[in-house]
Amino acid sequence: MLEFERSRDTIGHVEQVKKRSYIFRRCFTNVSKKGKTKNIIIEDLQNEISEIKDRLLDQKKKIEFQEREIADCRKCVAQLNKDYNEQRKHLQLIESDIEKLRMDQHNYFRTAKLNEILLPFPSNSGSMTAILLTEITLSDDTNIPIQSTTTTTTTDSSTASNDDRNYPSQLETKQIYDIEDKFELNYKPIDACSREVKTTFELITNAEFEHTQHYDRFNTFYEHVSTCIDDIYKSLTNFQDAVACLTAENAEESYCDGITYNCTAPAPLFLLDEVDVALDNTNIGKVADFIREQSASKFQCIVISLKEQFYSRAGALIAIFPKPGDCITSYCFTLDLNQFDERENIANRCG
Repeated sequence: MLEFERSRDTIGHVEQVKKRSYIFRRCFTNVSKKGKTKNIIIEDLQNEISEIKDRLLDQKKKIEFQEREIADCRKCVAQLNKDYNEQRKHLQLIESDIEKLRMDQHNYFRTAKLNEILLPFPSNSGSMTAILLTEITLSDDTNIPIQSTTTTTTTDSSTASNDDRNYPSQLETKQIYDIEDKFELNYKPIDACSREVKTTFELITNAEFEHTQHYDRFNTFYEHVSTCIDDIYKSLTNFQDAVACLTAENAEESYCDGITYNCTAPAPLFLLDEVDVALDNTNIGKVADFIREQSASKFQCIVISLKEQFYSRAGALIAIFPKPGDCITSYCFTLDLNQFDERENIANRCG
């Protein structure tokens, strides 16, 4: 026993163990450094996501406040439009009354001229000779034909007093002045309402412009962050099939609701149970080739199969079988098929 221990190369074995230990320590140090770097990147991403959520919350509050202001402005505009329409209708009625009174006044002057009744006119306001003999009416359907001849009605001007002649004209003039005063009184509130409507419309237009500008800026920011997060997550996992994205709860107006952060890590292993049961030999070969090609670089796969046409194309076989005895036990055999060069011949023989 002593000679056996002396003959063993203990020093060489110790040196190999030391070298392996050194390599393992160096690998562990490198992995630790990389892990710290990745942790720093993850912390930065988490801080950035927290800042984004805070900004989104602030923007959501601002938008809610602006929407309330817009709703109030719209209500105010609706009320102002209603008042404006009422005042405009009232103004149209007043203008119609004024036009009617002007027509009546002209007809009175015409009658006075035909009857040779002298009416007093203020200075620089006209004379009886300027009055036309054509009668003016309110509508074209009730027009009285124009008189082309002068009526030869004679009146006794000596018996008619000046007061009787002037009374109808004074009454009509007073009515016209009263209507003009009413028009002036109603014009001021209508003009004020029009200005208020214009101001409110400008406020609404500015608010909608700010809303559109804010929406465009938010979408630009949202798309940029979503793209960067996906690229960074692919780098962290070192796998191109990994996916990380932001999902807006409100697809139409994403800034109004929350945003969900989703990440999908790649599946390292798939377990398929007898996927070849309903397939013929041709389709079994196609499925086996596809799984073999994809599992070479993208994922690992274990397939449970009872068909030789399928498992003869695998990279390794694991056979499980029972061994009879007092207590049934399971045994397992493994076989690496990559050591065989003629895989196609093996598959053909198995088929």
